[in-house]
Amino acid sequence: MNKKRKLETRIFAWILSLVLCLAILPVNVAKAEPATISVYVSVSKDGDFVTSKDGEKVMYKEVTLTGKDSYTLSDVFVATHDAYYEGGATSGYSEYESAWGLSVGTLWGDTSGAYGYQINNGTVYVSGPGTAVNQGDYIHAYIYQDTTSWSDKYAYFESVSTTATTGVESTLTLKNMNYDASYNTIFEACDGASIYVNGTLQDGLTTDAEGIVKLTFDTAGTYTVVARGTTNIDGSTAPITPAYCTVVVSDTTVENPEDNQEENPDNKPEDDSEEEIEDTPVVPPVDKTVDEIVSSGMESCVTYMSATYGTEITFGYEWYVYNMLRAGNELSEETLDGYYDSVVAEVAKWENTQKPTDIARVALALSAMGKDITDVGGVNLAAMLYNHPALDTGSNELAYALLALDARKTEIPEDAKWTREAIISKLLTYQNSENGGFGLYDAATTSVDMTAIIVQALAPYKAENTNVATAIDKSVEYFKSTMSADYDFDGNSNSTAQVLMTMATLGVDPTVEANGFGSADNNIITRLYGYRVVDGNGYAYKIGEVANAYATVQVMQALNAYKLYKAGEGTYWRLPELVIEDEVIIDDNVNTGDGTPVGAIMLLCMVGAIGVIALRTKRENN
Repeated sequence: MNKKRKLETRIFAWILSLVLCLAILPVNVAKAEPATISVYVSVSKDGDFVTSKDGEKVMYKEVTLTGKDSYTLSDVFVATHDAYYEGGATSGYSEYESAWGLSVGTLWGDTSGAYGYQINNGTVYVSGPGTAVNQGDYIHAYIYQDTTSWSDKYAYFESVSTTATTGVESTLTLKNMNYDASYNTIFEACDGASIYVNGTLQDGLTTDAEGIVKLTFDTAGTYTVVARGTTNIDGSTAPITPAYCTVVVSDTTVENPEDNQEENPDNKPEDDSEEEIEDTPVVPPVDKTVDEIVSSGMESCVTYMSATYGTEITFGYEWYVYNMLRAGNELSEETLDGYYDSVVAEVAKWENTQKPTDIARVALALSAMGKDITDVGGVNLAAMLYNHPALDTGSNELAYALLALDARKTEIPEDAKWTREAIISKLLTYQNSENGGFGLYDAATTSVDMTAIIVQALAPYKAENTNVATAIDKSVEYFKSTMSADYDFDGNSNSTAQVLMTMATLGVDPTVEANGFGSADNNIITRLYGYRVVDGNGYAYKIGEVANAYATVQVMQALNAYKLYKAGEGTYWRLPELVIEDEVIIDDNVNTGDGTPVGAIMLLCMVGAIGVIALRTKRENN
């Protein structure tokens, strides 16, 4: 081979080496454009909303975040202090790294460390200032009044704003967050809170045992209603965070009575029913078939949840992980590995008295990932459930434990404290013999939600256990007795979704009129469709409200359960048979968003180039 050809070959080999080096380097994908979002922020201290540097109360102030592609509570707190605190965030806000991660050190100039914060009235799981926030979120940061036992209850009005008419009584409902005996979050009526209107205490006016307060306004205008003080809980009182509602009052005076003559020819005063109709949320029209509702609803939920939770998934995001994977939506290996690592670190700290619902929730998410729940970094989650010393604290604990153990048919030893038979037997004691519903702590006080989740847990045993079969049949009648004329349950999407999920689990199609839950055109599914966010993604807790993360999760669960049932692919909680392996084999040619296809193409090019060199060299040597 002459010198010229040798030089050409060396240059070609050098270029090939350069290509090889480039191919093994990470390929960065284009970053998302910075987003601008608005959230609504309240800050309270000493049981009242704080005053901004401009002399206004910081209650649901609009705060705009810009310059990043995603945001957290930390970004919100910094921006809020910069906008409303004298001296900005550098003077009134600070953070530090603690054993639990990023924590707030100073809030509104307070350094007590006794802080709380909620997103969308407690419906979003908050794991600290690193929690993600989204467009339109309502955020309330508060400094505890009780800095010893932290007994403050987060309170909120069911509606942040409403309308009323002069001279006509208007009703507002106040609720507060609390925890049951198993430390599950519950929302209950806030009883005994004092009411302020435009800053003035309304003497003798407090919320009643149902959390209701009735107000009458004599003059048109915009009024600020604030609830403060305490709430009555089991014979004792606890301080509450302040709650806020705007009431826009219109005048009843008709300037031109003649304009109404055609609608009201006798010119008689209208009755109160018209006002009630105005207060009733407008249900969006049903413009799709049932199959289209299920399909579009699933897509809407996935879009909303993906934007809400992002890719940095850690302990606390179990329902997101389970829901996405159960619906066949891929999460990247990096995302799932990050979540698993955070779970391993978390469960390593757990004692045998850890809340059973925490254990079950994590076990379900890991089962959906194909992980072995009997060995999570050396911790046996299954054993923690079936040997739990207080699994019968409430029916909720028992039901979720059974769902978690049944998801992959985990074996329970005969000498376990809680065998399947023992769990089922105990669950049946929570059923009310008269109405067929199930209760949380006993059989006396039943609810749609508890009945639904218990029936879902018991459903696999209906064919083999006559007691279970009888109990489930009674529960189905209970659902029918609590269902509204338009196939709604408790006036919220969560309860309605739970019933749909239960029907799908039992193989009862709500679109079949004979089943008693609607017809082909009007049923639980079409009713659930009314809770959608019309001009966006996700589902609201109440019709007409903004998207709610937990409501969206539960609606997606229900739609997916129905889809699986109709396709003959089993039930939502029973996962497909799976051989659990230590490693998950990833196809390198799958586009995971990390540039893998580019690397694969470059590798093919190199292989081709090497072949060319080999062929050329062979020819030159011959």
